[in-house]
Amino acid sequence: MAKACEVADGIIELETEWGKHGRTTTAYLVVDEETALIETGPSAAVPGLMEAMRLVKQDPATISYVVPTHIHLDHGGGAGFMSEKVPSAKVVVHQSGARHLLDTARLIASTRLSFGDNFHEEYGPILSLPAERLMVVQGGETIKLGQRVLSIIHTPGHAPHHIGIFDSKTRGLFCGEALGSRQPGKDIVAPSAAPPGFDLEHALESMERLKDLSPALLLYSHGGVTDHVDNLTRMIIEQTRAYGEIILTGLRAGQSKEEIAQRITQYHLGAEPSVLGQREAYRPVERGYRLTMDGYIHYFERNSMV
Repeated sequence: MAKACEVADGIIELETEWGKHGRTTTAYLVVDEETALIETGPSAAVPGLMEAMRLVKQDPATISYVVPTHIHLDHGGGAGFMSEKVPSAKVVVHQSGARHLLDTARLIASTRLSFGDNFHEEYGPILSLPAERLMVVQGGETIKLGQRVLSIIHTPGHAPHHIGIFDSKTRGLFCGEALGSRQPGKDIVAPSAAPPGFDLEHALESMERLKDLSPALLLYSHGGVTDHVDNLTRMIIEQTRAYGEIILTGLRAGQSKEEIAQRITQYHLGAEPSVLGQREAYRPVERGYRLTMDGYIHYFERNSMV
């Protein structure tokens, strides 16, 4: 299943299902005199994304830039595979992640730890890229596509190599997971933290930096597009702080992960009752607690706070 829909002027949301479990990947095509693809998902998602492009008469061969917000498997795992399909495109990556795309051995090893030795059967291969196909950034660079300019913002926190992309024409912000993840079609967001790279202090700093851009749209990699910018940025900053306080307090009190998760659920149900409504609305977020808690716990342990 592949879908494509224009969600803003010159921005096409691409969606595809892949794998035997029907997983979904969302990416964005930014079209001007040149074209940029934001996110690739894993390699298994790349054929579906290319099919989605063709549904809206966009030739994948015209892509000039491939821009994963970070190199985690579900965002940039297919960067090397996409580069093989479109070798003329530059793959944009933050300098702290570049070495992992030049030589994917460590990425493959960490992916095996998380998803098993046969991860490639579901997610596809993780391929290295030749240096000449990389555009290594630090943050502050711009990519001129024509009448629109994409600005690169370094947004560490979720991962040290995370970047956001701000579109001058629509004032749309491709936020990856720097502003958490969102439930599609709902004003429900939650922090997104994963070990080993999560850094709470940097995450909050990045959120404030993105808020100061005053974007008109947030284009989530998990959760789609929304113009409810002020509400969601306020919520995710508050929640990211609150999760830290709840998890750190629970760890110091010797609570189990299940007990801490119950406290987080209670926090959500009391924090935004007009938004969240019944508990069932928050079930998808609860399913992500364990990985998120692991990210926070690793951060607290790394900084000798527990």
